[in-house]
Formats: sequence, structure tokens, C-alpha cells
Amino acid sequence: MQHAEQTMPQSFLAGIDTKLQLAPPLSSNEKMQSLGFLSFLEEVQVELTHTVAWFVEANGYQLDKLIAQGTDLNHLFADQTNYAEFLALFTQRKANIEQLIASDLPEYAAHQAIVDDMLALKVFIETRYPNPAPQQAAAAVPPRRSLEFFLGMAILFLPIIFAWFTLRKGYSQRVRWLSFMWLLIFLWATFPSPNKAQQKPPANSAISSESRR
Repeated sequence: MQHAEQTMPQSFLAGIDTKLQLAPPLSSNEKMQSLGFLSFLEEVQVELTHTVAWFVEANGYQLDKLIAQGTDLNHLFADQTNYAEFLALFTQRKANIEQLIASDLPEYAAHQAIVDDMLALKVFIETRYPNPAPQQAAAAVPPRRSLEFFLGMAILFLPIIFAWFTLRKGYSQRVRWLSFMWLLIFLWATFPSPNKAQQKPPANSAISSESRR
């Protein structure tokens, strides 16, 4: 699987269009101005391609050989029911993701909905092929990724949104722990404590007590 990933094109993969088709963003679509969201979309693009690769290799084929031979998956799996269901689900979920990207949904809502669409594809393959091949099991371990500069700055100034991005594949437990510790500190420092609010006497009561004197 790891070798196959190096040979996968970014658009058509043996007859299946895996590339997200993005319309020019509207000015009201603020999430498309977010570097964190754009980085997330790059990961989604890679995951869509890997999902097709996973399905192919779950059926016992070597993806790099199919690409080298110019094999079309629509012909290779023409009589397979699982492929017809997978292709319909993949096309639907990919279209859903494109609509979510183009919509005016806030970043956090679009992010979660896209993750749900990707999970639906993975669940489909896992339920149809419960015993993955050895190369797929190795590919299930994501490569380690370092914390990007822009994401680090986003977590520093707005952890309530961007700390959750460290839950994506590849980030170390240390990065996640530090991100969420900073989120807790940020929330504690930002939101007033109920005890402090109760201890502070209201201004009206202070004025009335002075007037009585």
C-alpha cells in the first residue's frame, strides 16, 4: 500500500475521479480563508485517493500494476456488486463534501460533516472486507506529522477551534496533550468564574450603603 500511494495520481485513479472539484469561493464563505481549513482539505483529498486504493487492494489487486497497465476499475469490477455499491457511495460522499466546502456553513460544522462522510466510506470497506491484507494493515498506521507553523499560531490565538485539528491522523500524543492543556488554560482565563462573580458586590448595593450612612 505504501508503494502504491507513491504512484497514485491526484485526479483519476484507474477510472475513478478522486479529485475534489471546487468552485471559486464566495466572499461569504469565510472558512475558505482559513489556512487550517485549507490544510484539512488537502488531507481530505489524500484520504479520498487512499480510500479507492484501499478498496482495490482489498480485492487482491496491486494498485501500482493496475495503474501501469492502464486498467479501468469500471471494467475490472464490472460484475462485482460491492464495486457498484462502493462507486455509488464514493460519488455521493465526494459530492456531499464539495457541497459542504462551497456552502456558508461555519468551519467547525463543515469540518465535522466532512469527517462523517469520510468515515462512511471507511465503514463501508471495513464491513465488506473485515480481514484486510497485510499491506493494508501497515498502511493503517499514519505517518508522523509535525505541527505546522500556521496551525501552531492558530492554536495559540484561537485554541477553542484549532486545538481539535491535532486529533487528525499523524499528530503525536504530546502535541495533542499540549494543545488541549492550552485550550483549558485559555478557557479558564477567558471565561469569568462564577465564584468571582458572586464575590464582587454589585455597584448599586455599594451606593445604597453609602447613602444610608
